[in-house]
Amino acid sequence: MSPVRHLRELLSASAADTRGPLLGTFTKLAHPDVTAILALAGFDFVVIDMEHAPLGPAEVHHLIGSALGAGLPPLVRVPNQDLSTVGRVLDSGAHGVLVPHVTSARQAAALVDAAQLPPTGSRGFGPTVRAGSFGCDLAGYLRSSEQAVVIPQIEDPDAVAECAAIAETPGIDHVFVGLADLAASTQLRAGHPDLTALLEKIRDTAGAAGVLVGTGVSGDRPPRPPLGLETTSFMTVSNDASLLLAAGRSITGSL
Repeated sequence: MSPVRHLRELLSASAADTRGPLLGTFTKLAHPDVTAILALAGFDFVVIDMEHAPLGPAEVHHLIGSALGAGLPPLVRVPNQDLSTVGRVLDSGAHGVLVPHVTSARQAAALVDAAQLPPTGSRGFGPTVRAGSFGCDLAGYLRSSEQAVVIPQIEDPDAVAECAAIAETPGIDHVFVGLADLAASTQLRAGHPDLTALLEKIRDTAGAAGVLVGTGVSGDRPPRPPLGLETTSFMTVSNDASLLLAAGRSITGSL
């Protein structure tokens, strides 16, 4: 379907890469040029954000197409655990989904099932979509299902408690620590020893299951993973709107 190297391959390679984690960013702005610009900026991947931005399926479809055209692997953060949304964004060509507030292995398994075509999963079969080159590439459509990345966000105390079960769920190869939500839900500030201990627990538990850990950080330069997640394999750095604002303020001197 596309010459873009699949995000799953990049994530797997990053585990053995000494250059540091893969770097992506969230995109909240609806114009397709934004994803093309992020590719030119050198990001390894982009996360199209349906959870915290007013992006609908049509807008997401266009952003995925722009990202693929620019050679930038696209991940979509779906707004919730609605299973039909998972299949729709994968049909549009997304390489995977980032799913907020996953707190159990049961939820994780349902998401994997929704991402996979029969007989492995229950995703509706319809190759006349972008993921199947609009009916011209059945093999590519089947391959897109096999390669689809399902990444649960660990960002609640219940999720930390169930992290081992989530990480051991078949089809889950990566988890993403939602630092802002975890800090808010535990009322612990970044750098607090108790929050660091929770991050270390997630890191160690996921590592024991052979699962890679990612997280999101601010736009500081150079981007650094938080205490407790120093060995993270992939990171999102800020988002397109915040990066634009920061660049503008650096010119005007505005606070």
